[in-house]
Amino acid sequence: MARCKRSLRHSSTKGPSVLVPVGIVVILSFNKHMLAIRQVARAALHLILPPLCSSCQTPVSTPHAFCHTCWGAMQRIDGAVCVQCGIPFPSPVLEGEKCIHCSADEPAYTHVRAAATYDDLSRALVLRLKHADQTDLIPSLGQLMLSCGASLLMQADLLVPVPLHYTRLIRRQFNQSALLARWLAEKTNKAVATQILVRHRATKTQGHKKRTERFKNVRDAFSVHEQAPPLIKNKNILLIDDVMTTGATLHECAKTLLQAGALGVNGLVLARVALAE
Repeated sequence: MARCKRSLRHSSTKGPSVLVPVGIVVILSFNKHMLAIRQVARAALHLILPPLCSSCQTPVSTPHAFCHTCWGAMQRIDGAVCVQCGIPFPSPVLEGEKCIHCSADEPAYTHVRAAATYDDLSRALVLRLKHADQTDLIPSLGQLMLSCGASLLMQADLLVPVPLHYTRLIRRQFNQSALLARWLAEKTNKAVATQILVRHRATKTQGHKKRTERFKNVRDAFSVHEQAPPLIKNKNILLIDDVMTTGATLHECAKTLLQAGALGVNGLVLARVALAE
């Protein structure tokens, strides 16, 4: 085992070292280049073929857009939500209030906003992105996040994607949250750091776990890179992720960043489960 010594552009806060086999680093580098090749090939194809809806694949006038039908079917979250975790409320009377869970056990993050509820439509998009390598969906999905998270993006000093454990990164070949974070950073002229936060423990899949089990599963699973930049200190960080259910992962990431000196941590996600478990 050889310690991964990839340095960060900025200086460090102390954190656990992450031991990564040299061979793994080579594989990750190869996967990154293969992903770039596929992205170029898809971009070339889009130049030849007419633009299609990002969801149903019917022709549209603008690339990386949704047709009117899919846009209307998208359950965007734009009503009353929990002021902290962003879960939708059934009544506008509750606007500005906290949900039961945030009131009982306050998360480490300050605010989280989600672009849409995690339903059949958004789930299909997320699965196509994560498991079918359809990274050309990033602009369409990123635009949804950009629209709902404008105020959080404006407040942020740094965008940080929720990391994958390196074993899962090898299987998937890319981190979808990092791709979304880079797209958002480019559109808002914000700094993005994909190596500050490390998932040093391979956690079990959160699916089908109860709320308490989800929090237990990710507890102490994250750390700050030993060479993490000093811009963490006294800065507002915006975590970027694809899907949120209970907020356990975002809570753990936020807790880790705050312990490393961050001033505050918010979250912006593509979709979230509408009803708390």
